[in-house]
Amino acid sequence: MQNSTLFALLLMIAMLGFLFLVVVALYVLLFQPWLRAIMHGLSVTMLQIVGMRLRGNSPSLLIDACVSLRRKGASITIVDVENVYIDHKSRISTSDDLARWVKKNVDQD
Repeated sequence: MQNSTLFALLLMIAMLGFLFLVVVALYVLLFQPWLRAIMHGLSVTMLQIVGMRLRGNSPSLLIDACVSLRRKGASITIVDVENVYIDHKSRISTSDDLARWVKKNVDQD
C-alpha cells in the first residue's frame, strides 16, 4: 500500500510539473508577443500569432518592426509587415531591416 501511494504522489508531481512547463511555453510563445503588441497599440490577435509561428515567422521580429513603423507615423498593419517579411525573408535579419523593407514597399505602392 505504501508503494502505490508514493507512486501516485510522484505521478501527480510529474503531471503538475508538465502542466507548469506547458503554461510557461504558452506564455513565452503566445502571450508575451500578444501583450507587447497590445501595449504598443497594435491590433493583433492570438490566432494571428499562432499563424505567424506556424508559418515560421518570428512574432517578436514582426511586432518590433510594426511598432517602429507606427512610431514613425506609418499607418501599417501587422499583416502588411508579415507579407513583406515573407517576400524578403532571406534578406532580413533584424526588425530595423524589416522596417526598411516595409517602408520601401509602402513607398512604391
